[in-house]
Amino acid sequence: MTASWTIRPATDADEAAIREVLTAAGVAAWGSFLGEERIRRAVAATEQPADLVAEDEQGVLAFVAWDASRAT
Repeated sequence: MTASWTIRPATDADEAAIREVLTAAGVAAWGSFLGEERIRRAVAATEQPADLVAEDEQGVLAFVAWDASRAT
């Protein structure tokens, strides 16, 4: 069975899913020394803009955000 996913522009409706993806990644990467609650609070306290999202049948699974003004 082949996984099927697509990449599309992010919309405002993706905000909650983007927060979930970012929180899950943060907990996996830093949870052991920062703690899950600290990561959850940090994600909740900041805006999480995204330019693109990847989604499959279950919803958003990844996102990309960049600041073109800072690109070199």
